[in-house]
Amino acid sequence: MQVARCAPALCGRKPNDLAADTACRQSIFVAARRNGTENRPSRTATRRMSDKLPAERQPKLEHEGETVEHGLRRHHDKSNTFIRPETQRCAMPWTFMAIGVGGSVVPCGYWAYSQGHSLGDTNRQTLDEIWNGSGYQELRSRHVSGDLEGYPCGSCMAFRHCTIGHYPQFEFGDVLWDQGFCYTVRIGERFWERHPASGGDMILLEDGVPLPHPQALHDDIRRLGKGRYSVWKGYIYFSTIDGSNPALNGRKYELRCGDDVTMLSRLDVDCASSRNMQLAYEEYCNGAISLVARPSTLGYIGTTDCNIDCPACSQNELRRTGIGNRPETTSDVLAHVRYLREFIWQGGEPYMMPRFRRFIDKFDRTLNPNLSFSFMSNGTMLNQAELKKTGQI
Repeated sequence: MQVARCAPALCGRKPNDLAADTACRQSIFVAARRNGTENRPSRTATRRMSDKLPAERQPKLEHEGETVEHGLRRHHDKSNTFIRPETQRCAMPWTFMAIGVGGSVVPCGYWAYSQGHSLGDTNRQTLDEIWNGSGYQELRSRHVSGDLEGYPCGSCMAFRHCTIGHYPQFEFGDVLWDQGFCYTVRIGERFWERHPASGGDMILLEDGVPLPHPQALHDDIRRLGKGRYSVWKGYIYFSTIDGSNPALNGRKYELRCGDDVTMLSRLDVDCASSRNMQLAYEEYCNGAISLVARPSTLGYIGTTDCNIDCPACSQNELRRTGIGNRPETTSDVLAHVRYLREFIWQGGEPYMMPRFRRFIDKFDRTLNPNLSFSFMSNGTMLNQAELKKTGQI
């Protein structure tokens, strides 16, 4: 579980900047996990793109069989025929829903920075109606076709500044697909701090058996797979023996350095959240527009109520107007928890919501053993008893 402390005055937002505040709150946990990964050549190339130039004047940049043009990456073969593989699509339209305090719904934390409009209203619609409504379907259709010119995703802040040269890709919990046969996992912080210079001595085990090719070149891991792996700057780049997805194959992966062992992220594959994630990935790869899978990541600003009146908080204006979500929205959100890989509950101060407190008090881990839960709090209502409860989620 993650807890973030609310400190709007520290991030440079202007008071009552509602759009910036909403986007910041929705993206804070999303963007953090995607920073610090290995720079790929195409990312380096795209750093030269000038955000100040209009799209039609931005240069076409090529590197190793790729062209980056107008925010889209296209692979090409020797005949210069462009191919846009489904793995280059943004995964957010197939995985993510963020609900603002007034019921507005956006597909990611970067949407507001590109002047994107709300894709639905939870004060009038259910989550399922919005998820397969016209807004989300148009969004998916745009990404499948690659027609993003003049659309908010065509000037995506994540593509330009966070996951540079790449749209956010499909996540299997903490396991990220890289390219080809290669997946990456961030090594646990404490384990890495104990062995920061011992990457060459670390052994990766699959169900207790060492994988056969340590310290392989990253390109070989991506191209050849078959148990090749590398420890690099706090991350492990690896492939499974049979080319399967390590997040979904049910196997246990451990990293060992001497007698010290850490478990890499593992999903419980026999539960609703894992089955939902597998279905979402199939629909994402197939370019489905109307989905059977439900969102796997859900952000919810449940209240503007707070026990502190911070002058710089943009939600002061919302509190005065009385804008909020209808009670049915919280029930709808909680009904989706069993299908989620990540749930981010924000405020205001969420501890001002009785439903939030009941969720913390009564959460049953067996309902969803894969759930990663985060919330944003000013911390004044967190005591040792509450911290103990949240530690069980």
